[in-house]
Amino acid sequence: MATTLASLVVDLQVESAQLRSGLEKANAHLKTFSDRFGELAGKANGGFTVLKGAIANIAAEAFRKSIGAVKDAIKAYGESDRAQRQLSAAATEMGYKVEAVVPALESHAEALERNFGVSAEATKQMQQLMIRFGAAPKDIGRATEALHNYAAATGLDAGVATRALITAVEAGRESLVKMGIHITGTGNRTKDFNLVVDQLAKKFAGAMSSDAESFSGRVRVL
Repeated sequence: MATTLASLVVDLQVESAQLRSGLEKANAHLKTFSDRFGELAGKANGGFTVLKGAIANIAAEAFRKSIGAVKDAIKAYGESDRAQRQLSAAATEMGYKVEAVVPALESHAEALERNFGVSAEATKQMQQLMIRFGAAPKDIGRATEALHNYAAATGLDAGVATRALITAVEAGRESLVKMGIHITGTGNRTKDFNLVVDQLAKKFAGAMSSDAESFSGRVRVL
């Protein structure tokens, strides 16, 4: 039977659950190890007792840190997996083939994260909002960068900026004017959206790059 995206997602969820279970068992074993080592060290005396205690503490701390790193990796995987599934669902709902649309969008999201420190998961959220709005996949890359620039310049969360812009386009000219955007409506909201993106791209060009070069931006990139 051919492997489907849905079956892969289920497999990954099962494996993630099994890994979490394994980490919980490892934590329990660590406690037992630490307690037993402490007991043995307590039976010794002098400098040897101190040495054993130090070794036990070092081993326990190193193991805890490794478990913490794995837990963080699992959490990050879960967030990335959720964003990917939402993006795939949006593409499917709008009649696109997932394999024809999603990989390119994901690649763009990951490139923005590498180059500018903006969250790939946040970008995928923006992408799925725009797909559901009706933006063509070929226009989403440009729109994503324009919205990230707008968000960086205004201090808004990128997802909030995307929702605000979509709402303004749907509401019409007056709402767009409040955002400092002036267009002549075409009566087609997808075309109007692209006109708005053109203005954002010109008005806020480079803001994302400037933010990435700031201290807080450099920290995100690291």
